[in-house]
Amino acid sequence: MSLETNAILFDHPIYPYAPFTVALDYLTQIVRSENGFEQRRARRERPRKTLTLPVRAGGACYRSLLRELHINQRAPFAVPDLSRRIASISTMPAASTQITVASVPVWLAGSETVILIDKSRVETRTVSSIGSGGVITFNEVNSTEWPIGTKIAPALSCRFNQSAQARRSRNDFAELTSLTFDVVPMFERYDEPAAASSTFNSRELFITPPRDVQPVSVRHLGELETIDFGAGAVAFREPVDFNTLSDSFVYEGCSQSASAELVDLFVRNRGRRTSFYAPTFSYDLLPVGSSSGTTLTVATADVAAKYGGSPAQNVFKNIAVQYADGTWQAIAVSSFAENGSNTDLTLGTALSSSVSPSTVRRISWLLRRRFASDRLQFDWFNDRATVTLPLQSLEDV
Repeated sequence: MSLETNAILFDHPIYPYAPFTVALDYLTQIVRSENGFEQRRARRERPRKTLTLPVRAGGACYRSLLRELHINQRAPFAVPDLSRRIASISTMPAASTQITVASVPVWLAGSETVILIDKSRVETRTVSSIGSGGVITFNEVNSTEWPIGTKIAPALSCRFNQSAQARRSRNDFAELTSLTFDVVPMFERYDEPAAASSTFNSRELFITPPRDVQPVSVRHLGELETIDFGAGAVAFREPVDFNTLSDSFVYEGCSQSASAELVDLFVRNRGRRTSFYAPTFSYDLLPVGSSSGTTLTVATADVAAKYGGSPAQNVFKNIAVQYADGTWQAIAVSSFAENGSNTDLTLGTALSSSVSPSTVRRISWLLRRRFASDRLQFDWFNDRATVTLPLQSLEDV
């Protein structure tokens, strides 16, 4: 897609030893009734995108960047989306118009503007065509050679954030750790994500667990109103008869493909607009003995006592079983019954394999959820991203 008219190439070198950030923002209107039910409307069909780049400039680079901020801070810029960059597998000699890549991403198409990066050298190109074997032909004739490993990134039409804060440690050196650009809507190639690969109860099923190296931030929310007239006893009222689980899962070391899957989940749900199913990814229920068919025995009779009645059963009504081979099975729970010191779960679907402490990795509650925020942020470093998914449980009725 073409850039804004007179867009200026942001060719200042990005500091390679600090992360850069890509953030997506939706806008959801949530109308919540007193009893906790939500009506959610998507006010934005496509997310806004912001890029935050770490820049360190000294000497001539500092003076060039300073002139840019003094004169062109409000001008349109062509900025590389480094989160989607790819590397060439061939050189592009002088006077040539062709370079080769190993695979062609969806954003690389005819008439698209891209940015070539090799160390401190940054230039724009317009794609003429894509040939077999990943051969890219540009409109512009090359002047000097580009080596193997040249980075190619989509060029985004951006505007500087209104405030660019810098720290000048000496008279000709500055650090801009949060140089933020707002991507201008309608100037970026936008492809709708593919349909969800897994579904449950006609909703998307998300079963990608986070790595265990980061703790999960969990909040248990139970609404309770205290009525106090200032003297004497107080009264209590429960306007919402179900508790809410709000937790944040940290995904580290995400590749471009893994990050794209999380972006697709966020886009399919339009931020906080739509709900889907996702496990707690914790060891919520412990199997006892060996279970098969539509009956699953788990430890302690307390499970039936706590979860067997409404309103708890309107939230904790499904489970996700992860077997030893890593596969997941989502199953509805029809009823809970005490079985001596244990609990029998009657399942709506038969277990796909025998369940015992040695044949499963975990049994988690499978909750109906939505995103707890309309913002999803990726922190990229060395072509790997860290992202936090904030999720909130809903009553599943």
